Amino acid sequence: MRRSSILRRAALPGCGLLAAIGALFLSVSAFAVLAPFTSAQIPPSCTDAVSHLPPSRTVRVPGVGDGTLLAGDANTSVVVVASYGRSPFEATAYVLGGGREPVVRSLRLSSDVVTAAVSDGIVYLFNDKIGYLLGGSNGEPLGRLLESDNYRGLYTSGGTRYLQMDAEISALGLNGNFFWHRTVRFAGIAYGCYVAPPTS
Repeated sequence: MRRSSILRRAALPGCGLLAAIGALFLSVSAFAVLAPFTSAQIPPSCTDAVSHLPPSRTVRVPGVGDGTLLAGDANTSVVVVASYGRSPFEATAYVLGGGREPVVRSLRLSSDVVTAAVSDGIVYLFNDKIGYLLGGSNGEPLGRLLESDNYRGLYTSGGTRYLQMDAEISALGLNGNFFWHRTVRFAGIAYGCYVAPPTS
């Protein structure tokens, strides 16, 4: 009985720490959900029947063909290849690294509504409202215990389509961090049109 009492006392600080971290995560997550965000209007002329993507952003995906550079840094790029004007319509996002195997990850997209950013070795990619956090060097999903974000993807207001262009993302246990939070600004593609990332 004495031993179990000692064990209970020893466990109390750990439980308190976990409760504090959980409370912090919940409060930041609540802030993220309520935080203001930037959106871009998608013109009615944008449609996946034809590409309006700028030729200046065309890059070649090894073994695949031409695609549109959506986001990147010195080491990693996210390129979207989509079959505009063809049936069935298909779109795939490719993560290109700088190693021997240029394509480190491919993700089949359910639509061409996609946003992406690359920062500090992390690829942030959303296919409409479905999000991915990937390692830029290998394309592998980043492990975490919990994740929260305020990303709404494509939405309609007053009959007009909008694409959310930034997000507040929080996680517990990401990359060995107890608590992790980032404000991310995206570049996007929606219905054949390119949307540049917000400047502020």
